[in-house]
Amino acid sequence: MASDDAQHQEEIILALTSYQREDYDRPIITTPPGIHALVQPFITEAFTTDAVTALGCLQALPVEIIVELCRAMDITTLFRFRQANRRTRQIISGIKAYRESSTHALESFRAILRLGVNTATIVDLYWALHGPPKCATCDRFGYLLFLPTMQRCCATCLENWSSPSYSIAPATTVAKLIGIRHQRLRRIVDSTRSLTGPFLHGEYRGSKRYNLVTQDEVARLFPDVEPKSAFFPGPISKAFDAQWGKFVRYRYMVTTFIPHIDRASGIIERRYSCDGCRKFAEKGRHFLHSPRENVTACFSREQFLEHFRTCPFAHRIWKGC
Repeated sequence: MASDDAQHQEEIILALTSYQREDYDRPIITTPPGIHALVQPFITEAFTTDAVTALGCLQALPVEIIVELCRAMDITTLFRFRQANRRTRQIISGIKAYRESSTHALESFRAILRLGVNTATIVDLYWALHGPPKCATCDRFGYLLFLPTMQRCCATCLENWSSPSYSIAPATTVAKLIGIRHQRLRRIVDSTRSLTGPFLHGEYRGSKRYNLVTQDEVARLFPDVEPKSAFFPGPISKAFDAQWGKFVRYRYMVTTFIPHIDRASGIIERRYSCDGCRKFAEKGRHFLHSPRENVTACFSREQFLEHFRTCPFAHRIWKGC
């Protein structure tokens, strides 16, 4: 009973003193909630009528083996297989990893299908949803999902030029930088197809789609290749660093928001920002009394409650309510 009361108290604190930054929705791949509400039942649920068609030669296999095969498929292949007939819909919709991922991480799920990410399985997306909530490169809350590698990250690390894990660029540009044919690069390195639309708070409107490759993958598959251009001497990483101003925008084209589900409690955690710090920052005096990162930060549930304990501005709102 005490734990229920404590959880209820935490919910009230979050409701009164936190908010979700809407300006963080604009730089990356986002879809209006109304569209998700329309398509989600068709993606997650099976048909209510009984299946009358078998699985062909797969019918001889136990369902458990078919499920394991489905878990090993990349998400695009899995979704196409689900479209085969009603029986495949029943089997795949009954897989826990599929149901939870297509329900709670629908933005990422649909983006993977639209981008053509052919290396991510439904288990990868499920683990991103239920695994450690921290950014892969720092201790902040990783409320973003970098789809080419299925890594959680925060906005600070995503746009940081010194984070090679998120360096990505068009395959044609990279091929010119390292002096190989574009067709050869595409055959060897997995690429991700970007989307069109506004990114970077509307500062960049992508009017064409690019085949994007990551720096880590290029460096791994071409370890001995150095940039041929005189402007980019040294290893491949130097070429990416030199073009950071151009390349950073592509990172947003392959990134989505993703919540976190606590495996013990089942609580769905989204990003939380401090309303107290925001209101005080609007007065222009936050640099003297509140660290800049507290004003712009997106916390996990646990991190926000820890921040609340020491934040005088959040306590002012709490006492006022």
